[in-house]
Amino acid sequence: MGLLGFTNCGSSDLPCEYGTPNADYIVDGIVTDESGKPIEGVKTIIKNCYSTYAHDEDDSYNNYTRYTDEEGNFHTSINDFPGVNHFDIWYEAEGYLKDSTMNIKPVKTKEGSGSWNQGEYTVSDEKVLKKSN
Repeated sequence: MGLLGFTNCGSSDLPCEYGTPNADYIVDGIVTDESGKPIEGVKTIIKNCYSTYAHDEDDSYNNYTRYTDEEGNFHTSINDFPGVNHFDIWYEAEGYLKDSTMNIKPVKTKEGSGSWNQGEYTVSDEKVLKKSN
């Protein structure tokens, strides 16, 4: 079974894992209104995309939903396969027009351990939402 990638975890304190390349993606940003005031409670839908085909926020595969804090900031850490082509982020808040930022390229900020971990990448966005009428 070990040759197939299956192991018996038993009661060991060590985590069971099958060797899989991975990378850490740190995604953060800030959302403000047109006057520069931070907006609290904005729903952000973050999608990591492995290809360049078009996505929408209803495609729930690899979606990470976060809400902005009182200072308009959002943050998430994602451990996933390396090779994410880009991130798309959708923004939604009551009283504001829905908006998005597409094709944000991750930037490598830290080298990996030399084994399976391929390092750390960051993705940042600053979004200004317009009030709805």
